[in-house]
Amino acid sequence: MANAASGSGDNYAAIQAWASVGAILAGFLYVGVQRWLDSRAAGAAAGRLARHSVDFVTERLEALIDPAKPIEFALRGARATEMIEVFRELEITKLPSGTIEAIAVIRSAVHAVNSRIDEVLIDDAKRRDERRSRLYSAGRTLELARHEYDELRSKLAPWNRRAAAPLSSKMTQFMQEAANPARGS
Repeated sequence: MANAASGSGDNYAAIQAWASVGAILAGFLYVGVQRWLDSRAAGAAAGRLARHSVDFVTERLEALIDPAKPIEFALRGARATEMIEVFRELEITKLPSGTIEAIAVIRSAVHAVNSRIDEVLIDDAKRRDERRSRLYSAGRTLELARHEYDELRSKLAPWNRRAAAPLSSKMTQFMQEAANPARGS
């Protein structure tokens, strides 16, 4: 009779051990799934910030190269700079690994374009007639950011419930001139 009682005690201990292991595995699974969901949300947010950053810098560059546009440089500059700062504050380590390179390239490109615009505006009084050609490097860098954004959109597509909006095709002629400055007018 003692053996029978001992056998059921061993079974109970084994069941308890397996239940403990199962609970630990379930905890790890829960944490893993939660991190994956957080990474998806961070990736989607990064995609939206990337789009706004590229759009704001594009709008600022467009206003600078098109003399027919109303001049609101201070407001556009502050808006673009703030968006870029928010974008730069993204914690890269929380993003899906496949998006990090595109985010880094876009961040550096929009920052470089915005800085170039500031530089041209500071020096503009002396060299206004050279403005367009001086902004070609900004156009080429912006084109790189736009290309990387398209890559980022495709990488984020599986995680987004709704498709990320494509960038508008503003400044096509200027981008072509910037790519081939010798042919530009």
